[in-house]
Amino acid sequence: LQVGDIVPDFYIKTIDGLFIANRDLNKMKGTVINFVSSDCPYCKEQLPILNEIAVQLAGGSYRFINISPIVTPEMIQQSPAVEWVEDKEGELSTHFR
Repeated sequence: LQVGDIVPDFYIKTIDGLFIANRDLNKMKGTVINFVSSDCPYCKEQLPILNEIAVQLAGGSYRFINISPIVTPEMIQQSPAVEWVEDKEGELSTHFR
């Protein structure tokens, strides 16, 4: 998506069992939806950076969501302050293009 594009309708479940719908994101100042992969070296580099930003903005009106085909314990360890969604079938990736 590009800046100004409308977020497509979605309803997802985080690995912690929380449900998120696109309408929930309208209540936030900002949302970062980050698509990552466990075998991507660039993703591994940026996960701690994104986590640091999420920690700095904790308690505010910002939401950080990492989406990956497979969520590993190592990934969660690198970015524990961010919500995680496992997209095994790639539906969200396709939905967001």
